[in-house]
Amino acid sequence: MSSTTLIFYVNGKKITENEPDPEMTLLSVIFSVLLHGLAVTTGEGIGSTRDRLHPVQERIAKAHGSQCGFCTPGMVMSMYALLRNTSKPSMKELEIAMQGNLCRCTGYRPIIEGYRTFTKEFGNEAVCGMVNLCLIIHSQEPIFPPELKLNDQFDKKTLKFINDRDVMWFRPIELKELLKFKQEHGTAAKIVCGNTEVGVEVKFKNFDYKFLANPSQNTRTK
Repeated sequence: MSSTTLIFYVNGKKITENEPDPEMTLLSVIFSVLLHGLAVTTGEGIGSTRDRLHPVQERIAKAHGSQCGFCTPGMVMSMYALLRNTSKPSMKELEIAMQGNLCRCTGYRPIIEGYRTFTKEFGNEAVCGMVNLCLIIHSQEPIFPPELKLNDQFDKKTLKFINDRDVMWFRPIELKELLKFKQEHGTAAKIVCGNTEVGVEVKFKNFDYKFLANPSQNTRTK
């Protein structure tokens, strides 16, 4: 089975894009075309000053872990993801979860000081200036879309998106499809797992990729 439709969720809202542009970026369509069959939760989706801050947002603020603000969303969502998977993580798990998040302002100490209050090692210690910490209320957590949880329909489709410049984004589900794609397009075929390198090359080095393949969907042999 194959499809030219992109389906994903943002903060619980279902988004459907028919024949999406494979050159769409993070800025133009939240998280680009890597999202088919996935659920995206943003910082705004877990809490805000208009309603109620999530504890991971509150504690980084009370610990003065946010200065220029560029790294804050990544820090917040990394901690949020860790807590969704491990209710009481260790300091080691916290350090691993923060890997890849770069901060030039704080030196990381206030961020870690705020987030260590979630760890096993913290216990009942007091943190200077951090009183009346709000607790995680699981009934307020975003609900994972049942459509994604109950079936694997999105995982069983080969995806192919082509725009008016004939740029192709290809996500095969079988190894033979990926090998055929490489054979047909040779060195012009770019294998992509994540998009950082491609984004830099296109924006700053003027690379013009026409054939992009994402093999991350557990490519099967058949």
